[in-house]
Amino acid sequence: MEEMNSDNAMNATAVSGLDSDMRALLVELQEVSKRSCEECVQALPAALEQCDGAVVRLWIDLGIEIASGSGATGIRYFKESLGSVVGLKTAEHQERVLTAAIQMINVDDDAESAGALLAFECVCRGAEAVDVLGDTGLDAWTAIGRDLGKWNALAAVEYFRESPAVLRVIPFDHLKRWVECGIKLVTTNQFDSFDYLLTLEFFRTTPQIFSAIPEVEIRLRVLEYGNQLADRSPHAAMAFLKQSPHAVGAILQMPEGLTGNEAASLREEANSRFEQWVGAGMEALEYSAESARAYFAYESRWALVSIERAMSGVSLRTVQRPLRLLVNGLTGKDLRIETHRASAVAPTSPAMPGCPVEQPARVERPPCLQDTMDTIALPPVLNSCVRKSDNARLYRVMAAHKAGHFEFGTHDLHIESIQDLVVDLHARYGQNRQPTSVWEVFALYPSPALAQDLWMIVEDARVDSRLTTEYAGLRRDMDRVVKEAVTQRPLFQTGSLRDMVVEALMRMSVNQTTDGIPTSCQEIIDQARPMLAEVQDASATCETSIRIADRLYGLLDVLSPTDQPLSETPDSESGSQESQPDEGDMTQQGNGYAYEQILNLSYRGGARPVSSESIEFLERETLEVEASQGEEAAGYKPAVRYDEWDTTLGDYRSRWCTIIESTGETMNGGEAFVAQTLADHQWTIQRLRKCFEGIRPSSLRWVKNQLDGEDIDTDAAIERLVERRARRIPSDRVFMHREIRVRSVSAAVLTDMSGSTNRMLDVDGKRVIDVEKEALILLCEALEALGDRYAIYGFSGRSRHDVRFTIMKEFDHHYDARCKQRIGAIEPAHQNRDGAAIRHAVSKLRHERAKVKLLLLLSDGRPLDDQYERDYALEDTRMALLEAKRLGIHPFCVTIDHEAPTYLNRMCGEVGFVVVDQAALLPDCLPHIYRRLTT
Repeated sequence: MEEMNSDNAMNATAVSGLDSDMRALLVELQEVSKRSCEECVQALPAALEQCDGAVVRLWIDLGIEIASGSGATGIRYFKESLGSVVGLKTAEHQERVLTAAIQMINVDDDAESAGALLAFECVCRGAEAVDVLGDTGLDAWTAIGRDLGKWNALAAVEYFRESPAVLRVIPFDHLKRWVECGIKLVTTNQFDSFDYLLTLEFFRTTPQIFSAIPEVEIRLRVLEYGNQLADRSPHAAMAFLKQSPHAVGAILQMPEGLTGNEAASLREEANSRFEQWVGAGMEALEYSAESARAYFAYESRWALVSIERAMSGVSLRTVQRPLRLLVNGLTGKDLRIETHRASAVAPTSPAMPGCPVEQPARVERPPCLQDTMDTIALPPVLNSCVRKSDNARLYRVMAAHKAGHFEFGTHDLHIESIQDLVVDLHARYGQNRQPTSVWEVFALYPSPALAQDLWMIVEDARVDSRLTTEYAGLRRDMDRVVKEAVTQRPLFQTGSLRDMVVEALMRMSVNQTTDGIPTSCQEIIDQARPMLAEVQDASATCETSIRIADRLYGLLDVLSPTDQPLSETPDSESGSQESQPDEGDMTQQGNGYAYEQILNLSYRGGARPVSSESIEFLERETLEVEASQGEEAAGYKPAVRYDEWDTTLGDYRSRWCTIIESTGETMNGGEAFVAQTLADHQWTIQRLRKCFEGIRPSSLRWVKNQLDGEDIDTDAAIERLVERRARRIPSDRVFMHREIRVRSVSAAVLTDMSGSTNRMLDVDGKRVIDVEKEALILLCEALEALGDRYAIYGFSGRSRHDVRFTIMKEFDHHYDARCKQRIGAIEPAHQNRDGAAIRHAVSKLRHERAKVKLLLLLSDGRPLDDQYERDYALEDTRMALLEAKRLGIHPFCVTIDHEAPTYLNRMCGEVGFVVVDQAALLPDCLPHIYRRLTT
């Protein structure tokens, strides 16, 4: 003690009365760290007052070990740990925690300071752990931390800090599973070293995550799913865990006031929806780890669709009583509402080799006959709509439609009433089997599935017409459900002529337009239209439906299942290096010779499952845009956000890019540039004007192949005579009439304003951007002579958060001095994020009423922006162009990049492109490219 007094290491009064063992410990501590010893001596009176001597000696002994590993941690230990030791209440608990902490000092031979910090945290959190665990789990708690420390001391430190709070949200027997999940979240960084950031984040956020989930059982399910995901993708697992409170709250929330049975039933259904949501993320993981991460982080479009559908589900049990009142009121019968089993769909047999018809097959009950005489079957849960109210409305319309089949006689048709039709079918198709039920009549046709589909379309149309006529209150709900059902139908872009006609009949049966169907199908559609009108008359019966379906079959019978529509897209030929869409983009053979049954409208029942539902949904929703409510910068319109296609995800990143729209500047330099361009190209402009004026249509033209008109179409009349002699059904379109010709074209020109356009082209100092501006000016002069509606836009950007879209001329703007100044003032800006700019231009062009809509992309190179390059950029741009094409817009790319052939065919090959070999020729070429695309 004399040495210690001489060094002023501690107060002699403070240590007087200590036993020799404790004095010896203080001497040892003095040698290790004087500052730590000072803190110890200062805290020693309180320690001796509140703890047993053996505990105090153990406390000092541990402090010596900690100070030996880290002096700073030793000082903190003696200043802060005593309160935690005292908080352990009993000497037994204090000794057990201190002893366990001593065993942790050397868990990491390479970093003694880590072991010191681990022991310190063990002591500091021991009291909290005992409060949660009691006496039984203390040793196991410290043992888990010690074992974890052998793997990684810093992770073990975080374990001791957070595990007491974690134990308040999950049972102790699942604590080790929680630690296992954290261990699985370790990744490797760019230097190929272990990265523990996700592990630490998981340990720190678990209390907050799980406390937001009310039920322990669900927390444990979330933890188990997290473990499963972490086995394959740590980032996807962490994204899932972070979003799980929102998903659980949205999907598993239960309404108040339910009885025990009701709550149990709804809980089971909600659990099923939650499983489906997680399962969709697991499927995304099969595609790629990043796809799953984006799914669970709600970054991809399918993620948002999936969670919204899971949230919006309506259980049949919750609406069963009002639905039963509805159907009983409509039918006057006591019908039950029950959950249906898998819907029966008439099987189709494989085609015989070389024969373009199906073999007769046993045909099961059509969807509208699958209800029994006292029961209406409906799905147990509907979640096809995003909002619950829409799903409830769909239930009402489905129930009313099925009740309509009871009320209006679908189930009352007997085979005896159509015996003459059976005899005719025997003679017509050579079948000799005798049907015993109405639906077995369809087996007498060469294509039973087609015959059944036609009858189903006609009979459903009859029933729906009677419902909306006699029950006006149903009309609004049915109209909304029909509109939604039709928007989910496939477009008239693929399949045989027969498939397209059947699809058109489906749309006509609910009084929807058939716009977009190829003209080669129009003759049959015109003949079928009055037949459908006949069945929608109030006097029509179920017998009427089956006879009209037979007549429709006769119309389609002249078509081979392999007949394909002719391509009707405008010619886009523009040069030797131009690419045109493949024929496969317009036609598709489908499943060979066999007719594939049509997918019924959702509310009519009998719909077959669609395995590619998510992909089709994304294709339909590709160009849905949501305006941001963010701040409005000076001189700019509010930002608009667009999805972006991520080829690594195989999905869209939702609301990923921000377009900031502005009007181009009008500077004096711009006016001078335009004047110089007009002077340099005056003879070219005169020639272009004369050429484009000649394109304007004459006032009248003869339109042939019409049902009525001013004169006979000689060619059509001769063809009709030939068809009659060949004993085929001839066309009635043998007239022609004159009509006013109006050119209906709208074009948007989208110009690349990226920094690369500042590149010099020749010794005269002309840049790429200068050549682009000259081309735009000449094109505008030509279009003014032609009279087409057009807009001129430019784009550049600095990351996905700042894609600049500059308006030089809108469709409704006049080509005046200000417009010319804006074009002349165009200057290179930053990068080019083509996909977002294309989508914004399309959002403007799609509102034009023109019959032909052209998007002309003018570029000097491949798309490039922050984290937007190579395959990612090319595929997003390609997808944006295809989105435009699906909307009936004709995109076309014009580039002056000499390296374009290496990537442009991949990016634009499905829509068309041309490479201008010499950039200086662009001003002369661009108007001619436009003329060839629109005439």
